[in-house]
Amino acid sequence: MFSEKSLISLLEHRFSEQKYLASTERALLASQLKIRDGQVKTWFQNRRTKWRRKIDEEESKKKSERK
Repeated sequence: MFSEKSLISLLEHRFSEQKYLASTERALLASQLKIRDGQVKTWFQNRRTKWRRKIDEEESKKKSERK
């Protein structure tokens, strides 16, 4: 069993390599990490939301700096 910290680290590493997982990839990752498929799916959805928000904030900041 993985600690929460190492589990998140592994998920973050995979996310840095691949933002979207096919259902087969997600099932394999869930199996490897010994968590439910739905947990992996939800984690990736939430992480993509966080990632997009950061990108949007950076773009807004760049636009405001140009003015």
